[in-house]
Amino acid sequence: MLTQTYDNIEYIIIDGGSKDGTLDVIRKYEDRIDYWMSEPDKGISDAFNKGIALSSGSIIGILNADDWLSENQIELGVNALNMSSAEFCFGNLLFHDHTGAIRYRIDGDPGYMKVIHSKMPNLCHPTVLVRRTAYERIGLFDSNVRFAMDYEWLLRLHKQGGKGIYVQNLDGHMRVHGTSDISHIKALNEVRQISIRSASKN
Repeated sequence: MLTQTYDNIEYIIIDGGSKDGTLDVIRKYEDRIDYWMSEPDKGISDAFNKGIALSSGSIIGILNADDWLSENQIELGVNALNMSSAEFCFGNLLFHDHTGAIRYRIDGDPGYMKVIHSKMPNLCHPTVLVRRTAYERIGLFDSNVRFAMDYEWLLRLHKQGGKGIYVQNLDGHMRVHGTSDISHIKALNEVRQISIRSASKN
């Protein structure tokens, strides 16, 4: 994360009151972090919203614990947005096992707008960079959504005319955990509920 080829980055860390040594790691790199906080939160959406509110940049990216960036990821995304009128960009997501080996990848879907009303398309959140103006226009993440907050926000943006662009060689990274299946099922259920509610408002 700290070795990005793009150097005009504001680093903000929102920690939910960790007791596992996370704060020791944060303090180790404190001189390179613009702001950090550690306190209980109301869930992932709440943590996302805190980070966005504290940021000052015109383009915002969100990274969860155990996700990481390719060294040129921010540069590629910023350049793509600067050369377009899109409100966000996205790429591909590579999944790694505990040894670091790549187990599989999900390619971003340039045609995501064709399916976003009924399911979460391949808009892999660790690869998404968003213009600040998009958050100012449609609001932050819904704190009532526990697992599919990225889908709810992206669908809301899409319904209000927001456009995204796929950047082919932009790769993000995520670690695969054996306990992630339960959360994945819950996220799918939330996506279904959100899409049904959205359709009923049309």
